[in-house]
Amino acid sequence: MNAPSVTRAPPRRSYAGLVILLVVLGAAGYAGWTAWQGVLQQRESSLSRVDRLSAEVQALRAQLQSLGDRDSQIQLAVKQQGDEVAALSAHVDDTLHGGRGRIQLAAVEELLLLANDRLQLAHDVVSAERAMAEADRRLATLADPGLLQVRQELARERAALAAVPKPDVAGAALALAELVRQAPKYPLMGRVPQSFETPAPPPSAQGTGPLGSAWAAAKTALSSIFAVRKSEGLPPRLLAPEAETLVRQVLELKVEGARLALIAGDGAAFRELDAAALRWLGQYFNPQDPGVDAARRDLERLARLDLSPPLPDVSRSLALLRGRLESRAQ
Repeated sequence: MNAPSVTRAPPRRSYAGLVILLVVLGAAGYAGWTAWQGVLQQRESSLSRVDRLSAEVQALRAQLQSLGDRDSQIQLAVKQQGDEVAALSAHVDDTLHGGRGRIQLAAVEELLLLANDRLQLAHDVVSAERAMAEADRRLATLADPGLLQVRQELARERAALAAVPKPDVAGAALALAELVRQAPKYPLMGRVPQSFETPAPPPSAQGTGPLGSAWAAAKTALSSIFAVRKSEGLPPRLLAPEAETLVRQVLELKVEGARLALIAGDGAAFRELDAAALRWLGQYFNPQDPGVDAARRDLERLARLDLSPPLPDVSRSLALLRGRLESRAQ
């Protein structure tokens, strides 16, 4: 007979190993799932960060584009402002240049007016020449072709003024002043003697005794009454001592008046007073004296001075300048 079979229980170690295996697998799976979840979270976080960074980059690009547009606008505005400033500067320069030109032309007009006044009213050729020379110098600084005709006429008028005779008024005035200073020293033609004395008879005419003395006295008296001599012209004018000072003062006044008329440019008065002084000198002063003779020659020489020579017309340049000013004002 067969013996009954006995069923053996599996060993506990095998279940325990399986459980451990399952636990390990579960733990590994959980760890893997956890890790995968972490990876997924990191991926999502990375994607979110990338999206955020992309958004920031786009925002930065948009900002840069805006800044670029703004910079272009600023550069355009700066360029426009620069053009406006340049145009304004050019306008200001033109205005100032035109203003300076108008001021210079007004000054030239005043100089030409002064030249005409000095020439026509005072016959002052030297001052007129100086005023016209300054006017021409100012016209040269403007460099305006429209003023060429004015300068040509001005050059012609200056040449005409240079040809006008210019008497040496200063030298003539000094000569007359010296004549006034020397006038008190000029000797007069003659004097009235302080007392009259009967000349003593010559020794040969004196007789001896009363009869001889009486005859000599009568002879001397008769010879002094009648005298025959050769006449050489009018007798010299006799002046009392108290009249000498008056005669010299009259001469000084006539010469001084001629000097003042000379300085004032009054040719008619100068010639009249010079001739009067010359006549007075010849009537009362000794012509044989070297000083009197020198004074006479000086007065004759000065009488030939032409203080009023014919003067040219210098008004055409002024008229041309005024025409130019009127054309610029229109």
